[in-house]
Amino acid sequence: MDFASVAGMAERAADRAVTKAVVPVAGLGTILIGRYVCDPAVFGVLRQTPPGRGGEIQLTDALLTLAGRSPAEGGGVHGVLFTGRRYDTGNRLDYLRTMVQFASERSDLADEFVPWLRKYLDMRP
Repeated sequence: MDFASVAGMAERAADRAVTKAVVPVAGLGTILIGRYVCDPAVFGVLRQTPPGRGGEIQLTDALLTLAGRSPAEGGGVHGVLFTGRRYDTGNRLDYLRTMVQFASERSDLADEFVPWLRKYLDMRP
């Protein structure tokens, strides 16, 4: 796995309005996805973070603050550079697309699922 420091994240405050902040790393556009392991300092930052998008306190806003702090202050944000397919299941339509794609690619399901799906779609007006 490749690890990258996201030290420049603090300067990307304009991205705070986006749920998944885009951060340039090594000339590539990357995105914050998945799971987080945070220093306990994040809780103090979250207590002081005003509500953002949707009136909710955003973890990405707290990560921006932590990115600008020294490691002694619980700061520093690092990420794993992932190479592969990414599935966004944050809404119903994308979730369904992902499930259909997974089922169509699984060797234990595809032989039955794909013909059923084709037949179902052929019946649709």
